[in-house]
Parts: sequence; structure tokens; C-alpha cells
Amino acid sequence: MALTQTDRAQHMAQQIIGFARLHNHGVVTDVLVEELMSRDRDTEQGKAHPVTVRRIIRQQAERNSVRVIFTRDERYWAIRGQLHHMSHAEVTALADSIADGGDEDPRGWDRELVDAISAHRSHRPTPARLYGCKPVAIRLWKDPAPAVVEEARPQSIREAVQVSGLALGDLVQFPGRVVEMDEGREYAPSGYGYLRDAWLSGGQVVAAVEGEDGKREAPPLSDLRPLRWHMRTVNGGTPERIPTLDALREINNAMTGEARKGVREMSATGGDARIVYRDVRGEVWLRPATSAEIAMEQKPERERYAEGDRVIVRGTFYRHEDRRTYVLDEYEGVVTNWAAGHFNVRAVEPDEDGTTYGVRPCAVRELRPVPPTVDDVVDVPHDLYLNGELRHRGVTAERVRMIVRNLRGKRAVFVQDPADMAIVSLNTRYVPQRSAGDPEPATDPAPRVWSEEDRKRARGFAAKWRAETVCAEPPVRREPTDEALAECFAHTVRPIRAELYPLVREEIAGWDARVAAEAAARPENIPAVSPAPLFTALAAYEATNDIGMALAPEDLERLARHLLSMAPGAPSPERRALVTAHYALEGAAESLRAAAERRGKPGQLPVVNAARDQADEAIRAAREAILAVQPNAARIRPTDVPASVDTIRAAARAYLTVTGTPEELAAIETGTPTVQVWCSSDKKSGWTATAHITAGISTELDGTPVHIPAHPPILRTFRKRDGRVGADENARKHLGSRLRFSVPVEYVEDSRV
Repeated sequence: MALTQTDRAQHMAQQIIGFARLHNHGVVTDVLVEELMSRDRDTEQGKAHPVTVRRIIRQQAERNSVRVIFTRDERYWAIRGQLHHMSHAEVTALADSIADGGDEDPRGWDRELVDAISAHRSHRPTPARLYGCKPVAIRLWKDPAPAVVEEARPQSIREAVQVSGLALGDLVQFPGRVVEMDEGREYAPSGYGYLRDAWLSGGQVVAAVEGEDGKREAPPLSDLRPLRWHMRTVNGGTPERIPTLDALREINNAMTGEARKGVREMSATGGDARIVYRDVRGEVWLRPATSAEIAMEQKPERERYAEGDRVIVRGTFYRHEDRRTYVLDEYEGVVTNWAAGHFNVRAVEPDEDGTTYGVRPCAVRELRPVPPTVDDVVDVPHDLYLNGELRHRGVTAERVRMIVRNLRGKRAVFVQDPADMAIVSLNTRYVPQRSAGDPEPATDPAPRVWSEEDRKRARGFAAKWRAETVCAEPPVRREPTDEALAECFAHTVRPIRAELYPLVREEIAGWDARVAAEAAARPENIPAVSPAPLFTALAAYEATNDIGMALAPEDLERLARHLLSMAPGAPSPERRALVTAHYALEGAAESLRAAAERRGKPGQLPVVNAARDQADEAIRAAREAILAVQPNAARIRPTDVPASVDTIRAAARAYLTVTGTPEELAAIETGTPTVQVWCSSDKKSGWTATAHITAGISTELDGTPVHIPAHPPILRTFRKRDGRVGADENARKHLGSRLRFSVPVEYVEDSRV
């Protein structure tokens, strides 16, 4: 059914408002409306009348916390607000820059900008409407094209970073932007990540922002803002802190596009939203995080509870008949272990039969620590601490009991510290006062708190240290001193910071202790721990993607052998998940064989469908078990590529543990470790090339030169610099300075080109 003009305008207005909140700092301008309607002119909502769209946007602006700047008067006062928050020197420099630009400077022809600067620099009193106004976060005038800068001065870059109020390592967010590419203008979406570096390019300071997946973006430094946070609550469970950009994306997806079909109910005001989905997600609440929630430490999911912890379970049940999610009664349980992305929790109270204690897999959002009761509050006055600072003395015990009662009623997450019996909720601590005769409790110095990003990097570099020392051939025994670590990591693309060396040594010590304990407890019939566990996991995860739609039993059995090869090097909880997934794959393979024997017989369709569903579930469990052991097994990172002779041999042996032929395994010991860059050109214009970077062993099998890979290839697509030479020479020019290995690097062009 065709949409009416009002429906088209409604959809277009919602899309523009969502775009402005995500990518334009919550500002809707006339230019933005024209650009988005021009972009969507071939769609149904793009046929709406522009006047109706602007009217609806203005009506919904306050409710959606966006600012509308359509008229010339609104733009004039918005510029006045920006100038009001600039210093006198900055306004003077802006006016002088416009005057020096002459007729070619577009700012000189901007009537609202010129009038606003003239009024601001006059001696007239400041209008009352400018006091307490919030400046617009985007630039409202066009800057002239920057002059080309031949050489960057590092001092100016450091000053620019300091002026921005940010520091390297900060979590930042940036809006969407249009970038000029060789193929034309492309839109780069908004994102967030860690600020890693900055440099001068094209007359402006550009920042390097690394996302959680390791991918880097290069937005202008002036577009960066400190990362904002939202709290996401699913079915009334424990709130999770997520970036505001992810929260706004979920709100916009629920309001527009195909995702609207999966939403039963929705209400949104400003940054708050309530979404009721028709699938297993159920009811989702989104709200801005408070300052206390932003300041609190949020550990990785698998580190939030330990084996034996008492928790409150708030489970859910999805009913397919009416497509609704129902919340079950809460009960108390004990955490048994972590496996495949969830905690297994055993109930404290027995089931209806009085003897069975059910074990249920629970997501982290379904759990919260068992809160203290009013009887647990120490019957003495308490001191109130906020963020570690003493704010109030002598809070009565009755007052603390009332606070505990309210927190329990709200199902809030709070605990009682066994060290000093303090009631702890977010950044608030109610500490019981000591009497005069009590001795001062012994306190240890506060340990340094490492972020999860630092631990992840340190864990990867600890694996690299082991690969080049104790796992090398022959093994090398070295102490991980600062000098030895710096020498070992010198060949990496992005070496780890020196202040993280203590964390690397901690990871190395923990790894050595775990390997020694596993070796002591290992029976003789179980193989030893793989010296390169990451590459064993890479081969296993690649096998899950190679199965395809055919679901052959042989492929499932091969994947089961991959899981067994990972089991010796995995910690105990994850090893149990690997073994469980192994048996599930073998059972699924037998079911597929039994279903194949029934083909052509009556009633064979339900049997085949059940076998395929069993195989899909077994493959999904295998993927979760692999990622629980090695979180980076889904895609190899450039920092994980082996760089020396010994590490390449060890990686190749681990990668081909299951699929390698006897000839290939023998060639690994006798061949030459190299890095091969296999290059190919696109089939359209020929100006785009793709490089497949793989470390491995170069040898001959049956008289034919081959390259035995040690890991899945890393793909890099780039535009050719010289059309007179092949893709291999262009790759050498484009990537040669970035590939730093202690083995030869071979550039090979696709022979089919």
C-alpha cells in the first residue's frame, strides 16, 4: 500500500532527526535537510514535501533533544551564541582571517556571519538571550580550503592535542562525515574508540582512533569529543553501560527502516527510550548514565563473578506462540563456572521434587550479587565516602538500614565489603566508624588498575614473547626484562608501551604457571599443549566457516578434531566446553548420516530438518567454545602475524595440526620460512589491487613450488600508484615500508591476470 504524503513526511523527519542526533551533534540545519532529501529522492520517504518535513521536525525537536536552525534569524543567533563563548582574541583572529581571505573566502559573503561578528565586536550591551545559552557544537560557516603544508611540526601537534582537552589513550567519539576518495565522495559513519595518535595532513590535525575491533579511523581532531555513556537494561535485569552512539543507533533502528517490524511498542523522549521487541530481546530500557555510573569500574563479563559466588537470578522465558518474553521469578543461586559466553548457576533451593538442584546457563544481565539485608548493617554510625573522598560523618545506622531497604526494593546492584563491612553502591561507600579502642586496620597499597584494553594487548604480546623464547626451536631461556621485551617487540607494527611491561610480565608468569600445572596433571595419552594456541584456534574457527550449507558429516568430524587439538591448552572451564562441543559435533554427524539413509522414504523431511538443526546448533556451540578460549580467533590481527623463523615454523605446525598432510608437515621442518604477498587486480578498472599477506613455509612438493600458510591471510585493498607495472610492484611500493619481518618477503602477482 502506497504511503500518504503525511506518512512520507513523518518517516523522512524521523530519519533526519536520528541522523542529526548520531552524526551532527543534535543540530538540524536547512542544508542537512536538503542533503538527506536529495540523497533519498528515489525512495518513498524522499518524495515527501520539504515544507511538511521541516514543520514536523520543528514540532518534534524539543521532544527529541535536537536544535533546529532553518531561518536566517535562527542561524544569526546561533552564530552569536558561538561567538559569545569564544575569547576576544579568537573572534579577532576570525575577523582578520576573513578580511585577509578577500573575495575568494566564502566567509566574507556570509551575511549572517559578518553581521554577527560586527555586532559582537561593537560596544553595544550583550543581549540577555545570550547569557546561559548553550553553543551549537558544529561549525555554522564554511571555512576556506586549507593551504598545503609541506612539513608537520610535532610541537604544533602536541599543542593541538593539549588544547582539545584530550590525551592519548582516552575514549572518544566522532560524528559522521563526508570524505573525498579517489572514487569520489563517500560517507564515513560515526564511531568511537581509543585516541592513539595525531598528525598533520592537508592543513589540519588528524587523529587516529582505534575501535574495539582493532580497526582505525582518521577523523579530524576537532571533531573528537569524550565518549558519552548510556545504561541499557534488558527485561528489568542488571543495567549494562554502553556507549551513547550504540544506544542512539538502537533507538533509531527501532524507529525507522526494516527493524520497525520487530518492535511491538516504543516510546522515546530525549535520550531515554523504552523498546518492546517481538523477539527474544524482550523489553529494553535505555537512559543516559549518571556520573556515578560513568565513574564505576565495569569489568569484562567473565570476570564479574567467580566460582562459588552467591547471586540472584532473574531469568526470562520467550514464548513463540505470542512472541513475548516473560520474566521468571527470582531465586538465589551459586555460580559454578563460565562457559561459552554465560555463567552456569546452580539453584540454592531444591526443585519441586526436593532433591534436584537445577543448573541454568545465565547471561550476565540476568545476574546480580546477593545484596546484604538490613540485619547485616553494623549498629554503629557510618561515614559517607563519594569517589573515595569523605563527604559526611556520623550517618546513623538506622539511616543506612533505610538506604539498604530502598536499594533492595529497587533491585539495585550493591554489596557489603567483608574487609570493613561497608555498604558499597556504585561510587558510594557507607563505612562503619571504629571505636576508640579498635586498632587501625592494616591496609595494603592500592594496586594499579589496568583496563581491559591494556590486558588484551599485554596478553597478545606475552604470547609473542613465549613464541620467540620458550616455544622457539631450539628453546631460548631469557628473563623478561625491559631491555629484552623491547628487543623482542621491536619488529612489531605497533610496539606495546613501556609502562605496560609489568603487565606483560604478569601475563607471562601466569601463563608459565598454568602450562606447568597442566603438564603435571596431564596423563600420558593426552597430547601436550600447543606452542602456538592462537593458530590452532584460527584453524578451528576457519573450519566452522568452511562447512557451508551442505553440512557434510565429514566436515563436522574434522571440526570436532580441531576442538580436541585445542583442549590441552585451554583452562579447565573452557576445556569442558570444548569437549562438550566435540561430542555434540560427533552426534550431529551421526544424525546427518542417519538422515541421509532415510532420503526418499516416507516421513524423511522432519528427520532431515531435525538433523540439520542439530548440526547448526553444534556449529554455533563450537564457535562460542573457540572464542571463549581465544577471543581473537575470528580474525587474525596484524600484530599476531609471526615475524621470525622459529615463530613461523611453530605457527605452521599448529595451524596444520588437523588438516596438514604428512608431506606438508615434513616440509615445515625443511622449508624456508617466508612472508608471501599474493596480489591481484580488480576486474573493473584495474586500478584497485588486493594483497593477501600470509606468513608460511616456501618449499617444493612433487616438484611444484608451494607456499604452506601458517595462518589465514590478511587482506589489504589499495589503489595503485603506477599503472605501468603489475599489482605486485604496486604492493611493494604501498606496503613495503610497513611490513617488517626478519624473514624474506615475496611479492607474487596472480598468474590469472
